[in-house]
Amino acid sequence: RTRPDLVVNAIGSAVVENRGLGRYLPEICQNLLGEPLLLQDAPRWWLGESSSSAHALANLDALVIRPAHEGTARPGHASLGTVTRSLSDRQRLELIDSIRLRGDTLVAEERIGFGTLPAWTPDGLQPRPFALRLYASSTRAGFQVMPGGLAMTVDPDAAVGMISPTSETRDVWVLSDGVKTPHVSLWRPTVETAHVQRAQRILPSRVADNLFWLGRYAERADWTMRMLRCAVVRQQSDGGDALSQRAAAFCLNILVAKDAKSNRATIAGIGTGNGIGTGNGNGNGTDVAGIDALVRLLLSPRGGTHSLVNTCDSLHQIAGLTRDRLSLEASRTLNALGPRSTWRERLANTSSVEILDRLDEGLLAIAGFNGLMHENMTRNSGWTFLDMGRRLERASLLTDAIVPLFEKKNSADEEFHRLMFLLEAADSFITYRSRYRLDPMLPLVLDLLLIDETNPRSLAFQLAQVSKHLEALPRGSSGSSLPEERRILLALLSAVRLADVQALSRPDDRGRRPQLVAALTEQSSRLPDLSNAIMRRYFNLKEEQPHRVRTQTQSAP
Repeated sequence: RTRPDLVVNAIGSAVVENRGLGRYLPEICQNLLGEPLLLQDAPRWWLGESSSSAHALANLDALVIRPAHEGTARPGHASLGTVTRSLSDRQRLELIDSIRLRGDTLVAEERIGFGTLPAWTPDGLQPRPFALRLYASSTRAGFQVMPGGLAMTVDPDAAVGMISPTSETRDVWVLSDGVKTPHVSLWRPTVETAHVQRAQRILPSRVADNLFWLGRYAERADWTMRMLRCAVVRQQSDGGDALSQRAAAFCLNILVAKDAKSNRATIAGIGTGNGIGTGNGNGNGTDVAGIDALVRLLLSPRGGTHSLVNTCDSLHQIAGLTRDRLSLEASRTLNALGPRSTWRERLANTSSVEILDRLDEGLLAIAGFNGLMHENMTRNSGWTFLDMGRRLERASLLTDAIVPLFEKKNSADEEFHRLMFLLEAADSFITYRSRYRLDPMLPLVLDLLLIDETNPRSLAFQLAQVSKHLEALPRGSSGSSLPEERRILLALLSAVRLADVQALSRPDDRGRRPQLVAALTEQSSRLPDLSNAIMRRYFNLKEEQPHRVRTQTQSAP
């Protein structure tokens, strides 16, 4: 068994991190190496000497006071210096006392400026201050300074290099005086060492977690844009009647209420008290201005976590964490929805007439991303968690929409418009029309959207796909009983398969549908439990357990 190699600093090497050595480096170099110091340090005084301390106190406004020793040795984590010109009188007196009492722990540095380089900003090319850290490598010919280095945009007011509020790094280009020979990468193996590998044997837990939420945010963005598009179509339709617009406003209120403690209580408050999505006074309609207000709310950060802007921000952030798992085309597709994209700028400044075009563009981007991941991503554990996230999010959004829409019986016309809106939002209208030459009816729609496992938009299809994915994942050595996530999923899927759509659609004497509410409330409340159980099992980041997701060919921890 081979012994792993460790790279550590020699004992005592931390002494060179002391900034107080800077003034003595010329003498140290001459005495130890017998040659003058080639690269001088910045002007610095160790305040443990009385002469240096007196110089610092006499020139306090021209200096920066910093700790002599930090012990971090990490670029970007150096402590900020104290600029005396920015101190109050009390803070200035406290600093003077520290220099006199603890001068051996402090150094004084002369303020120096930073070089600038051109940086591309929203306002065009602008000069930005930067710091450059160089590296030396020990070779057979001795120490050699490596070409290039690490350049980082710095804050000129922070009084120390390598501190950046945005952590923006820069590429460093090294110009050569002559023609360079082709670079041979150490990653290029010989034919003898190349072995065919097809299975991704280990998936880091953090990557699996990120892919899981990438799928959820992508599906959430898709659903929000579909709901908004259906509402805008009804808002802009010349022949759209009041009941159609009312159904649109009611469905948008469901999304708005998702961040509230009680969806139905919030919807009721929105519909009667605050003027958003309210009726025209007789309880039978919704004005166009109310729909526009709801659309604008869901397009802005004020719309909560399910608003389109916040969802796209989360999607872009999680995509950045998984960029090494995405193809170039998939990354570019999601970048089109990013915070600085042209689409986002147009969305923020769009008129009511152009909203539909922006939503169509966003839906095409999401559809392109989903298609690329379906066609191009290798069917390994990463893809499994990505698709599971999509399926769970779609199941949750669908059940949360059906309950408030049909928990009580409405007039035939109003129920018709609600069913039409739901079929269009769930992208199942064409499927329904191809099967039935009838206006939408609740039992038929429930069969299509809840029980039909051949419809990729139905609840049963989502649960069945999650079940297949869990079958492909490792079960571990948890005994003979089913794991928690498998038990929850089995109960949910069995309930859907055994459901009777006629009984779910039947109202009681008070005009309510208790069986529908009970069945879908159970689904809606247990789906988060299923998601949490999956995350506890596969995304456990506790230190005492291996942070890996293994395939079934390996023994589980």
